[in-house]
Amino acid sequence: MANSKRVALAAGWTAVMLSAVLTGCGVHTTRTSAPHPRRSPHHQDTGAHPAHHKARRRPPTYRPKPTTIPIESSSFPTIMVMAMSQVPAIVKAGAQAPMFIPKPVSGSTVLYYDPVTVGPGSGVPGLIQRYQVTLSSPPDLVAQFSSGVFANGKAALQNVQDTVSAMGLGYPQPGPVINVGSGVLATTGVVGAMNLLSWQEGGWNVVVGDRARIPMRAAEQVAAYLHSYVLPTPASSGPDAGGVIAVTVERQGSQCQIAWEEGKWVYRTETYPTTSDAIATALNLAVFMRPYPR
Repeated sequence: MANSKRVALAAGWTAVMLSAVLTGCGVHTTRTSAPHPRRSPHHQDTGAHPAHHKARRRPPTYRPKPTTIPIESSSFPTIMVMAMSQVPAIVKAGAQAPMFIPKPVSGSTVLYYDPVTVGPGSGVPGLIQRYQVTLSSPPDLVAQFSSGVFANGKAALQNVQDTVSAMGLGYPQPGPVINVGSGVLATTGVVGAMNLLSWQEGGWNVVVGDRARIPMRAAEQVAAYLHSYVLPTPASSGPDAGGVIAVTVERQGSQCQIAWEEGKWVYRTETYPTTSDAIATALNLAVFMRPYPR
Protein backbone atom coordinates (compact mmCIF):
# COMPACT_ATOMS: atom_id res chain seq x y z
CA MET A 1 0.00 0.00 0.00
CA ALA A 2 1.03 3.61 -0.29
CA ASN A 3 3.45 5.29 2.07
CA SER A 4 2.44 8.84 1.27
CA LYS A 5 -0.24 9.94 3.74
CA ARG A 6 -2.91 12.65 3.56
CA VAL A 7 -3.94 14.83 6.47
CA ALA A 8 -6.74 17.41 6.53
CA LEU A 9 -5.94 20.44 8.64
CA ALA A 10 -8.48 22.35 10.68
CA ALA A 11 -9.15 26.05 10.13
CA GLY A 12 -6.36 28.22 11.46
CA TRP A 13 -3.79 25.48 10.92
CA THR A 14 -3.54 24.84 14.64
CA ALA A 15 -5.10 21.38 14.77
CA VAL A 16 -5.11 18.16 12.77
CA MET A 17 -8.17 15.96 12.32
CA LEU A 18 -7.13 12.34 12.83
CA SER A 19 -10.27 11.07 11.12
CA ALA A 20 -8.95 12.44 7.84
CA VAL A 21 -5.77 10.35 7.84
CA LEU A 22 -5.51 7.77 5.10
CA THR A 23 -3.43 5.03 6.68
CA GLY A 24 -1.20 2.67 4.79
CA CYS A 25 2.10 0.86 4.79
CA GLY A 26 4.83 0.00 2.36
CA VAL A 27 8.24 0.91 1.05
CA HIS A 28 9.41 4.53 1.29
CA THR A 29 9.52 4.99 -2.45
CA THR A 30 5.92 3.83 -3.03
CA ARG A 31 3.54 6.73 -3.63
CA THR A 32 0.17 5.64 -4.97
CA SER A 33 -2.32 7.42 -2.70
CA ALA A 34 -1.38 10.90 -3.89
CA PRO A 35 -0.18 12.38 -7.17
CA HIS A 36 3.59 12.70 -7.17
CA PRO A 37 4.62 16.34 -6.58
CA ARG A 38 7.14 17.92 -8.90
CA ARG A 39 10.70 17.17 -7.79
CA SER A 40 14.14 18.31 -8.77
CA PRO A 41 16.20 15.97 -10.97
CA HIS A 42 18.91 16.49 -8.31
CA HIS A 43 16.59 15.53 -5.47
CA GLN A 44 19.20 13.74 -3.35
CA ASP A 45 22.47 15.42 -4.32
CA THR A 46 23.22 17.33 -1.10
CA GLY A 47 19.84 17.88 0.42
CA ALA A 48 19.84 21.28 -1.31
CA HIS A 49 17.56 21.49 -4.31
CA PRO A 50 18.09 23.92 -7.18
CA ALA A 51 15.36 26.46 -7.85
CA HIS A 52 12.96 24.88 -10.31
CA HIS A 53 9.41 24.75 -8.95
CA LYS A 54 6.69 26.76 -10.68
CA ALA A 55 3.68 27.98 -8.75
CA ARG A 56 0.22 27.36 -10.10
CA ARG A 57 -1.00 30.61 -8.55
CA ARG A 58 0.68 33.87 -7.80
CA PRO A 59 2.27 33.97 -4.32
CA PRO A 60 0.95 36.42 -1.73
CA THR A 61 2.14 40.01 -1.81
CA TYR A 62 5.40 40.61 0.06
CA ARG A 63 4.90 41.82 3.63
CA PRO A 64 8.20 42.52 5.42
CA LYS A 65 6.67 43.01 8.89
CA PRO A 66 5.25 41.68 11.03
CA THR A 67 6.18 38.05 10.45
CA THR A 68 3.61 35.89 12.19
CA ILE A 69 4.83 32.89 14.15
CA PRO A 70 2.24 30.62 15.75
CA ILE A 71 2.15 30.03 19.48
CA GLU A 72 4.39 27.08 20.21
CA SER A 73 2.57 24.00 21.47
CA SER A 74 3.97 21.69 24.12
CA SER A 75 3.72 18.81 21.66
CA PHE A 76 4.41 18.20 17.98
CA PRO A 77 1.54 18.63 15.48
CA THR A 78 -0.07 15.30 14.63
CA ILE A 79 1.13 15.38 11.03
CA MET A 80 4.72 15.71 12.27
CA VAL A 81 4.25 12.81 14.69
CA MET A 82 3.02 10.60 11.85
CA ALA A 83 5.75 11.78 9.49
CA MET A 84 8.43 10.99 12.07
CA SER A 85 7.09 7.51 12.84
CA GLN A 86 9.59 5.84 10.50
CA VAL A 87 12.81 7.52 11.65
CA PRO A 88 15.61 4.91 11.50
CA ALA A 89 17.57 4.14 14.67
CA ILE A 90 20.78 5.79 13.43
CA VAL A 91 19.04 9.13 12.85
CA LYS A 92 16.72 8.94 15.84
CA ALA A 93 19.56 9.85 18.23
CA GLY A 94 19.68 13.40 16.84
CA ALA A 95 16.47 13.79 14.84
CA GLN A 96 14.60 17.08 14.89
CA ALA A 97 11.19 18.11 13.56
CA PRO A 98 9.31 21.43 13.37
CA MET A 99 6.44 22.42 15.64
CA PHE A 100 5.06 24.48 12.77
CA ILE A 101 2.77 23.53 9.89
CA PRO A 102 3.44 25.23 6.53
CA LYS A 103 0.62 26.24 4.20
CA PRO A 104 0.38 25.89 0.40
CA VAL A 105 -0.14 29.02 -1.66
CA SER A 106 -3.21 27.34 -3.17
CA GLY A 107 -5.04 27.64 0.14
CA SER A 108 -5.70 23.88 0.29
CA THR A 109 -6.27 22.41 3.75
CA VAL A 110 -4.91 18.99 2.80
CA LEU A 111 -1.26 18.03 3.16
CA TYR A 112 0.50 14.81 2.21
CA TYR A 113 3.70 13.73 3.93
CA ASP A 114 6.33 11.58 2.32
CA PRO A 115 9.23 10.30 4.48
CA VAL A 116 12.40 9.07 2.77
CA THR A 117 15.62 7.65 4.22
CA VAL A 118 18.78 8.52 2.29
CA GLY A 119 21.99 6.57 2.85
CA PRO A 120 25.65 6.72 1.77
CA GLY A 121 24.75 5.30 -1.64
CA SER A 122 23.21 8.67 -2.54
CA GLY A 123 26.65 10.09 -3.31
CA VAL A 124 26.53 12.80 -0.63
CA PRO A 125 30.11 13.00 0.73
CA GLY A 126 30.40 11.78 4.30
CA LEU A 127 26.69 11.07 4.74
CA ILE A 128 25.86 8.16 7.05
CA GLN A 129 22.08 8.57 6.94
CA ARG A 130 19.48 11.28 6.45
CA TYR A 131 15.76 11.20 7.15
CA GLN A 132 13.79 13.77 5.16
CA VAL A 133 10.09 14.53 5.06
CA THR A 134 8.44 16.22 2.09
CA LEU A 135 5.10 17.95 2.65
CA SER A 136 2.97 18.50 -0.43
CA SER A 137 -0.45 19.60 -1.55
CA PRO A 138 -0.51 17.78 -4.91
CA PRO A 139 0.62 18.55 -7.44
CA ASP A 140 2.72 21.14 -5.60
CA LEU A 141 5.49 20.88 -3.06
CA VAL A 142 4.94 22.84 0.15
CA ALA A 143 8.02 22.24 2.31
CA GLN A 144 10.71 19.81 3.29
CA PHE A 145 12.70 19.25 6.47
CA SER A 146 15.44 16.77 7.29
CA SER A 147 17.93 15.53 9.86
CA GLY A 148 21.17 13.92 8.72
CA VAL A 149 24.21 12.47 10.45
CA PHE A 150 27.66 12.60 8.83
CA ALA A 151 30.95 10.81 9.42
CA ASN A 152 32.44 13.87 11.11
CA GLY A 153 31.93 17.59 11.71
CA LYS A 154 34.05 18.57 8.70
CA ALA A 155 31.81 16.62 6.31
CA ALA A 156 28.71 18.10 7.95
CA LEU A 157 30.04 21.66 7.61
CA GLN A 158 30.94 21.10 3.96
CA ASN A 159 27.45 19.79 3.25
CA VAL A 160 25.94 22.95 4.69
CA GLN A 161 28.27 25.19 2.70
CA ASP A 162 27.48 23.30 -0.51
CA THR A 163 23.90 24.56 -0.18
CA VAL A 164 24.78 27.88 -1.80
CA SER A 165 26.12 26.41 -5.05
CA ALA A 166 23.40 23.73 -5.14
CA MET A 167 20.82 26.53 -5.13
CA GLY A 168 22.56 28.17 -8.10
CA LEU A 169 23.97 30.98 -5.95
CA GLY A 170 27.43 32.22 -4.96
CA TYR A 171 29.14 34.81 -2.80
CA PRO A 172 29.89 38.21 -4.39
CA GLN A 173 33.42 39.58 -4.11
CA PRO A 174 33.99 42.28 -1.47
CA GLY A 175 32.71 45.53 -2.94
CA PRO A 176 29.74 47.89 -2.77
CA VAL A 177 27.32 47.47 0.13
CA ILE A 178 23.59 48.20 0.37
CA ASN A 179 21.54 48.86 3.48
CA VAL A 180 18.85 46.17 3.62
CA GLY A 181 17.35 47.44 6.85
CA SER A 182 17.58 46.36 10.49
CA GLY A 183 21.12 47.74 10.65
CA VAL A 184 22.38 45.24 8.03
CA LEU A 185 24.79 46.18 5.25
CA ALA A 186 24.81 43.56 2.48
CA THR A 187 27.52 43.12 -0.13
CA THR A 188 26.13 43.35 -3.64
CA GLY A 189 27.50 41.81 -6.81
CA VAL A 190 26.82 39.47 -9.71
CA VAL A 191 27.87 35.82 -9.92
CA GLY A 192 26.93 34.10 -13.13
CA ALA A 193 23.48 35.38 -14.04
CA MET A 194 22.49 36.11 -10.44
CA ASN A 195 22.23 39.55 -8.83
CA LEU A 196 23.25 38.89 -5.25
CA LEU A 197 23.02 40.37 -1.79
CA SER A 198 25.03 38.65 0.92
CA TRP A 199 25.99 39.19 4.55
CA GLN A 200 27.00 37.29 7.65
CA GLU A 201 25.12 37.38 10.92
CA GLY A 202 26.51 35.40 13.83
CA GLY A 203 27.03 31.82 12.65
CA TRP A 204 24.89 32.38 9.55
CA ASN A 205 25.79 33.29 5.97
CA VAL A 206 22.88 34.83 4.07
CA VAL A 207 22.74 34.85 0.25
CA VAL A 208 19.78 36.18 -1.73
CA GLY A 209 19.76 36.04 -5.52
CA ASP A 210 17.54 37.18 -8.39
CA ARG A 211 18.25 36.93 -12.12
CA ALA A 212 16.11 39.95 -12.99
CA ARG A 213 17.15 42.59 -10.43
CA ILE A 214 18.85 43.25 -7.09
CA PRO A 215 16.68 41.28 -4.62
CA MET A 216 16.09 44.10 -2.15
CA ARG A 217 12.66 43.13 -0.87
CA ALA A 218 13.61 39.51 -0.20
CA ALA A 219 16.82 40.60 1.55
CA GLU A 220 14.88 43.13 3.63
CA GLN A 221 12.47 40.40 4.68
CA VAL A 222 15.29 38.08 5.80
CA ALA A 223 17.09 40.89 7.65
CA ALA A 224 13.88 41.94 9.44
CA TYR A 225 13.19 38.36 10.45
CA LEU A 226 16.68 37.80 11.86
CA HIS A 227 16.35 41.05 13.78
CA SER A 228 13.17 39.79 15.45
CA TYR A 229 13.63 36.04 15.97
CA VAL A 230 16.41 33.68 17.03
CA LEU A 231 17.46 30.86 14.72
CA PRO A 232 19.27 27.72 15.93
CA THR A 233 22.94 28.20 16.80
CA PRO A 234 25.31 26.44 14.36
CA ALA A 235 28.40 24.78 15.82
CA SER A 236 30.73 26.83 13.59
CA SER A 237 30.92 30.60 13.24
CA GLY A 238 33.27 33.14 11.70
CA PRO A 239 34.35 32.83 8.03
CA ASP A 240 33.34 29.14 8.02
CA ALA A 241 29.84 29.80 9.31
CA GLY A 242 27.90 26.61 10.02
CA GLY A 243 24.55 28.03 8.98
CA VAL A 244 23.31 29.09 5.53
CA ILE A 245 20.19 30.94 4.47
CA ALA A 246 19.89 30.73 0.67
CA VAL A 247 17.06 32.40 -1.25
CA THR A 248 16.41 32.48 -4.97
CA VAL A 249 13.76 34.92 -6.15
CA GLU A 250 11.81 34.00 -9.27
CA ARG A 251 8.92 35.58 -11.10
CA GLN A 252 6.52 33.04 -9.56
CA GLY A 253 7.85 33.43 -6.01
CA SER A 254 10.82 32.43 -3.89
CA GLN A 255 12.62 29.22 -3.06
CA CYS A 256 14.36 29.25 0.31
CA GLN A 257 16.61 26.78 2.04
CA ILE A 258 17.94 26.95 5.60
CA ALA A 259 20.75 24.57 6.59
CA TRP A 260 22.91 24.38 9.70
CA GLU A 261 25.29 21.96 11.37
CA GLU A 262 25.51 20.90 14.97
CA GLY A 263 28.62 18.75 15.22
CA LYS A 264 28.12 15.75 12.94
CA TRP A 265 24.46 16.61 12.34
CA VAL A 266 22.96 18.70 9.54
CA TYR A 267 19.40 20.06 9.68
CA ARG A 268 17.51 21.59 6.75
CA THR A 269 14.23 23.27 5.99
CA GLU A 270 13.12 24.23 2.49
CA THR A 271 10.19 26.00 0.86
CA TYR A 272 9.15 26.76 -2.71
CA PRO A 273 7.21 29.25 -4.85
CA THR A 274 4.19 27.02 -4.15
CA THR A 275 4.55 27.70 -0.39
CA SER A 276 2.55 30.48 1.18
CA ASP A 277 5.03 33.21 2.24
CA ALA A 278 7.96 30.95 1.32
CA ILE A 279 10.77 32.94 2.98
CA ALA A 280 9.05 33.42 6.32
CA THR A 281 7.84 29.82 6.32
CA ALA A 282 11.32 28.35 5.78
CA LEU A 283 12.63 30.51 8.62
CA ASN A 284 9.67 29.60 10.85
CA LEU A 285 10.31 25.90 10.25
CA ALA A 286 13.95 26.38 11.29
CA VAL A 287 13.07 28.43 14.38
CA PHE A 288 10.58 25.79 15.48
CA MET A 289 12.79 22.75 14.88
CA ARG A 290 13.05 20.79 18.12
CA PRO A 291 14.70 17.49 19.14
CA TYR A 292 12.22 14.73 18.40
CA PRO A 293 11.41 12.37 21.28
CA ARG A 294 13.32 9.09 21.08
